[in-house]
Amino acid sequence: MCPGVSVSDRKRNWTKNFRVPDVVVFLNGTHAEDCGDYWCGGPDFAIEIVSPRDRTWKKLPFYERVGTRELLIIDRRPWKLTLFRLTEGKLLDAGQSSFDDSLPLASLVVPLSFRLVGDQLRPAIEVTHHDGWQRWLVAPIAGPTK
Repeated sequence: MCPGVSVSDRKRNWTKNFRVPDVVVFLNGTHAEDCGDYWCGGPDFAIEIVSPRDRTWKKLPFYERVGTRELLIIDRRPWKLTLFRLTEGKLLDAGQSSFDDSLPLASLVVPLSFRLVGDQLRPAIEVTHHDGWQRWLVAPIAGPTK
C-alpha cells in the first residue's frame, strides 16, 4: 500500500493521461506494470478522497479502462464511503457506508472492511482486517462539511 503514485493507461507519453489516487495497492501478480516513475495499468485497490472542486467522480471511466479492481471513494459532502468493484469491465457500486447506514464495506481484493463511524464533527473510518482481530480507526481530514 502506498500513497500518491501516478497511474497511466499508456507506456509512451504517459504524462498525456494519468491520475494520482490518494492510496494504491498493487498485489503480487498484478496486471499493472511498474515503470519507475509511474504504473501502467490500474491498481488492484485504490482510494480517492473527494476534495472541493476536484473531479473524483469523473475519474471512474479512467479507472475502468486501466482495470482497477476496486475503488473506495471517501466523500465529505455529505460524508460517505462508496466501494466500487470492477465487474465485466465496469466499476459498479458495491455498497455505501454513511452515518445513517454505517454498514461495513468488505473488499474482495484486500483483506479489509471499511465503515464510516462517528458524526459530522468527528468522522472516522473504521478499518477491520477480515481476521476480525485487527482494527484501526482512521480520522480523515475533516475540512468543511457544508
